Amino acid sequence: MGEGQSKIVAAFLGYKEVLVRVLLRMSVRPADIDDILQESVTRALRAENRGPLEYPKSYLYTVVRNLVFEEQERRGREVQYEINEAILASDSAPVDEELHHAKMLEIFWEAMGSLPRNHQRAILLRRLYGLSHKEVAKKLGVSESSVEKYFAHGIKRCEDLMARRGYGFKDQDLVAEEGDTETRATNAEKRHIDD
Repeated sequence: MGEGQSKIVAAFLGYKEVLVRVLLRMSVRPADIDDILQESVTRALRAENRGPLEYPKSYLYTVVRNLVFEEQERRGREVQYEINEAILASDSAPVDEELHHAKMLEIFWEAMGSLPRNHQRAILLRRLYGLSHKEVAKKLGVSESSVEKYFAHGIKRCEDLMARRGYGFKDQDLVAEEGDTETRATNAEKRHIDD
């Protein structure tokens, strides 16, 4: 380690490949890896400025893991919010919207059904009953980190299945834009045929 170089920077430079593999195993999209690594180094450097870190590699791993879980939990809240909105809107929604939301809910429960039992229980106890990871871990008889993994992987798999079926949350604007493009192309073809 060069003089003046922080332990965190040295650990990151020597440990980056391992962190990338860890992120890939945690189902992080390759496009998000650099952002997560950058944020983890930033957070670790802030912690190092407050005082020396005895185990910088372990600290970096923990920060990376926590960032992934924070993001996946945020996505889980988005899924739950969308489902709740669909349920609330279904009371006064037009029939086609009602069918859309019913299908979305059906696909969500299908996705939940495809998950291992511990993943299902972790998601339901966390989202439906509002238990903390610690409380869920106690109920399931597993470690808190196992609950975090069950929850994160379960939500990710639900999101993926819903997205494959056309009910993704992030790409809805993209799907709408593609639909508009296809409609414009079809209309242009019809005008060409009519001419």
